[in-house]
Amino acid sequence: MAIEDMIYTKLTATTALTDIVSTRIYPLFRPQDSTTPSVVYWRVSNPVEFMFSSGDEIVMPRFQFDCYAVTFSSARSIASKLKSAIDRWATSSGTPIIFRTDVVNEYDSYDPELEIYLSSVDAIIHHLST
Repeated sequence: MAIEDMIYTKLTATTALTDIVSTRIYPLFRPQDSTTPSVVYWRVSNPVEFMFSSGDEIVMPRFQFDCYAVTFSSARSIASKLKSAIDRWATSSGTPIIFRTDVVNEYDSYDPELEIYLSSVDAIIHHLST
């Protein structure tokens, strides 16, 4: 399973998040006809480190999670639920094995053209390469 699929599975299984955004969780971009609130996630970078004893690669992609809402407080609330779901996330019950997830940045913005608020969370997901 691709790491993006594992992220989707994790987020859609997080009731505190889906109670707000339902199934509006998208990889890469928000569909033009989609409504808010919603979450979009995408890989920002993908550094690789080698495990010397086994030759396996540990991949440390940085993902950005953009939380969209019509109010600033709603965007921040979604980001808070998302952060709680992924910070320190680790699992060996799938492929790839995720060693840990670290939230490394958060920031807010507003899109005046779309009249929508955005609260973003960046996280690094340390996992074995598939």
